[in-house]
Amino acid sequence: GSHWMLFEKGHEYYVDRLIQQGTNGEDELHPLYIGSYGEGELPVLSGDLRSFQEGSWNIVIRDVQFDNKFQVLSGGNYILDGIHSSGEEIAFQNLSAMTLRDSTILDATTEVPTQGGDTWNANLDRASGFFANGPQGLLVEGNFFDHNGWEADYDYYMSTDYGLAPSQFNHNVYINHKGLDVTFRDNIVMRGASFGAQIRPGGFIEDNVFVDNNIGVNFLGGIVGGEHVGNFTLLTDNVVSNGGFHVVSDFEGATTWGVGGRGMDSTLLDNIIAHLVEPGVVPEFHEEYNDAKKTVAINEASDETVFYNDTVVYNWALPNGRGNEPDANVDGLDPAALDQITIQNFTRDLLGDPNATVDDLAEHLRTEMSLDSSDPLTADDIIAYFQQGFGIYDGPERTSTETLRFVPDSLGDGIRWDNRINWDTEDIPMDGDSVDLASNWVYYGGTTVIEDLDFGSGGELQVNHGHLTIDGQITSGDEGGDLGIDKAGQVWMNGYDDTDTLSVDLSGGRLANTGDFNGTADISVTDGQAILATSGADMTLGEGSRLTITGSEADVGFDGDDGDTATLQLDGGRIDFVADEDGFAGIGEFRSGAFGDAPDVLSGIDLGDGILGIDITALNGSALQDKLFGADEILGSFETIELIGLAENQDATITFDYETDEVIFNVTAAGDGSGQANVAFNGDMMDASNSGDLWNALTDGQGTYSETDPPQIEEPDEFTALVA
Repeated sequence: GSHWMLFEKGHEYYVDRLIQQGTNGEDELHPLYIGSYGEGELPVLSGDLRSFQEGSWNIVIRDVQFDNKFQVLSGGNYILDGIHSSGEEIAFQNLSAMTLRDSTILDATTEVPTQGGDTWNANLDRASGFFANGPQGLLVEGNFFDHNGWEADYDYYMSTDYGLAPSQFNHNVYINHKGLDVTFRDNIVMRGASFGAQIRPGGFIEDNVFVDNNIGVNFLGGIVGGEHVGNFTLLTDNVVSNGGFHVVSDFEGATTWGVGGRGMDSTLLDNIIAHLVEPGVVPEFHEEYNDAKKTVAINEASDETVFYNDTVVYNWALPNGRGNEPDANVDGLDPAALDQITIQNFTRDLLGDPNATVDDLAEHLRTEMSLDSSDPLTADDIIAYFQQGFGIYDGPERTSTETLRFVPDSLGDGIRWDNRINWDTEDIPMDGDSVDLASNWVYYGGTTVIEDLDFGSGGELQVNHGHLTIDGQITSGDEGGDLGIDKAGQVWMNGYDDTDTLSVDLSGGRLANTGDFNGTADISVTDGQAILATSGADMTLGEGSRLTITGSEADVGFDGDDGDTATLQLDGGRIDFVADEDGFAGIGEFRSGAFGDAPDVLSGIDLGDGILGIDITALNGSALQDKLFGADEILGSFETIELIGLAENQDATITFDYETDEVIFNVTAAGDGSGQANVAFNGDMMDASNSGDLWNALTDGQGTYSETDPPQIEEPDEFTALVA
């Protein structure tokens, strides 16, 4: 079916089932896209939107509004971007790879008691803004969560005559303990019924603001009872302010925690927990509110829960001396000045209203999100305000480009590109920087255009998501460098000319060479897209270089949009094709999606002084005719061909067709041959090119072709093949 579905802005649509059972996008780079067009407010999709039974994969949903429950029970690689959800929970369970970013999740509640009765059932009537059960790879970034899990008119005794009462089961965000690889970053999380964010597996929790929640953020994870459960946590550069005091008669849970830091060996770095209540303000409590409530800035299970902690704690205390938590890491700071660094004063300055409150801040953010402001208030704005006031501000973002060196920091993961403490500048690379991986193993994240990249000796870079462009030189040391690309990861490189081996493993995503690639390389392609040369680029496989294409799933070859030349040349290098049961993924022009509807390049391949390896073991004696190479111009015919997997009762022929500019491999079914392997030629290789520019690109510096010796098919010890 279609790869996209668009709704017009300013309209409401009733959708019974947005994603049909088993609906999948093509792959991570080419998902099913559900979005909107036109002007006006986001289109409203009403009806319960559910994806049950057979899971769906590779789905992007962007710029739409949900007013009812959205629930997905299985699948993977879901991206929700720029959505608005109001009144109902978003629930994702058992997903592999999921992203929620730049979205607004508001007012999730339960309108009718599930079992009737006079009081809300705290467990059965639970509601949260965003619920994720067992995510394996979760990014929650740049969102606004507000007032989820309760209604303002609730009754302390939880009467159903009033709105849903808060409870210890209702949160802005709940991520259960079965999750792995959780990143929670750049979010503003306000006025949750209980937790702002309950992140039970732990994870990378960075640059968030938690305001007016009963508990700001909680995390577990690490080593429990000798077993690895969830993630070790790095909690860094977060701000927690104001207790929610959403109190009820039963199942209330904590009401005055800043951080629940009970994961093992957690690092708490440069966080601020300040002002449980605004200085000088005495909040109104219900008459039965327990005076003995435990007020905790950081709740730790034991001494082993914290590996490092420099969190600033200030004025985390209830009025009248109840449950005061000691200040921490504020030595030398003026209490009178710190008393002015409040979320209320930030809001008053922002809105120009001396009487503004936290509720006014929430309304301002809601308005900005609904109007799609070009310069919205961000978590970073609030964090900078608090960090400046509390003396831990590092200053504005760096503006001059530098060479950044990767230095794994023991306080955190030690492998993430997008973790600023792993860089010697203590910020992540920006556009125009150069990068020295310094022989480390690094996992990329982001969208970055850098100048030079140095792997160091034995350095590794894994790109499973994001888009990395390298405009300058790539270098590596004596032990080479390893580049892995998978899923939706993309790496665009402007050639490679180092004599040290660059090993590339492409199992998904996209590799694109945009320059002169003539260095020593070992490239393995099993899936995804390998653009060996874009318009104006060339890949030359010299002696010691190898390209291995395994299976039939990958796209390999050329793409571009300006009609320039794109060439592949062998100068002593080797190309191997390893069949799967469906055959080979050949090399030729293909539509990657990065350059219009169809390739617009002059593609050329010079097979000249190279080695061809063909492995048909996986065919198990089946017949096959498949194209190995196709281009606008093909020259040469290899120096050597190695054929593996040919049975004694099969015949194989490799045909070099210079009229159609193709190389075709043909093997008979088992029983229809006698173990013969031959090469054949059709047409004249010297019949002139479709383009002088292409001919020049293929023959420059190589003299003039006048005669071509047929390639030799070697006879491996365990297989039968014949010399042509």
